[in-house]
Amino acid sequence: MTVKEAIKFLSDFEILSEEDFMTENIYLGDQDYSVINTIKRHPDFNEDFIKCYDLIKDGKIVDSYGGEGKGDNYYKIWYFPSQEVYLKFDGYYNSYDGAQFTGTYEVLPKEKTITVYEYINR
Repeated sequence: MTVKEAIKFLSDFEILSEEDFMTENIYLGDQDYSVINTIKRHPDFNEDFIKCYDLIKDGKIVDSYGGEGKGDNYYKIWYFPSQEVYLKFDGYYNSYDGAQFTGTYEVLPKEKTITVYEYINR
């Protein structure tokens, strides 16, 4: 099972959704309101839930962009070390609705060199 499949599985049981990864309010630790405790209390709880949790529990945000004053682009990049995978939770932002989710994509970090033109004082 992949990390993306694990997220889909937990989403199907309304424990976690892809949209949740657009926020920084996912609690993967042992807090009472965390994902693992929600899983353990779920009426359909079984070992598949734990397998899914084990794939995502070490996930962390490694990059993000967007929000008020930054145009409509909005995303979070999560890294999941259990499978060495980066997922981009993509969306847009507007002042009326806030951040809106549009899709999940597997990505890889890649360094790029850019040229910028800066003002000079003369």
